[in-house]
Amino acid sequence: MKKIPALLITFFVWAAAHAQSVGQADLEKIRGQWTGSLTYLDYTSNKSETVQASLEVSMKNKTVFMFAYSYPNEPGRGGKEKFKLSENGSKINNMKVIERIEQPEGGYKIVLEEKGKDGNEGRTAIFRHIFEKKDQQLTITKMVKFEGTDDFFQRNQYQFKR
Repeated sequence: MKKIPALLITFFVWAAAHAQSVGQADLEKIRGQWTGSLTYLDYTSNKSETVQASLEVSMKNKTVFMFAYSYPNEPGRGGKEKFKLSENGSKINNMKVIERIEQPEGGYKIVLEEKGKDGNEGRTAIFRHIFEKKDQQLTITKMVKFEGTDDFFQRNQYQFKR
């Protein structure tokens, strides 16, 4: 019987050591200028729309990165988003790192998850933010699953190249 608690402790120590995490080097790989497009699901019409987009990723300090989005054909639109890595890399802002997979040639896929409100009605939802870096391409996808439903749907997706 004394072996069971020891096994549980060993398992929890192993699980904590193998938790998904993101580091400064991951964000360093996407620092710089990107151009491409944003495809989003319009809240009112429920139809996909695509616009040109640009992204500049800069480093404020060792744990804070800034994403500056702009839309060349839509002056006055765009904005900045701050991403702060937690000390142990298990979170970015309030988003939990639920998956980090190495891709060939230095690429990766990172999946972040958070709860919030979405849609014109402000429905409770779970969001998944997926960052995929491959060669000179960066894809950022936002998936949404409303409370009481089983499936995620794509709210928007940025596709960038250097």
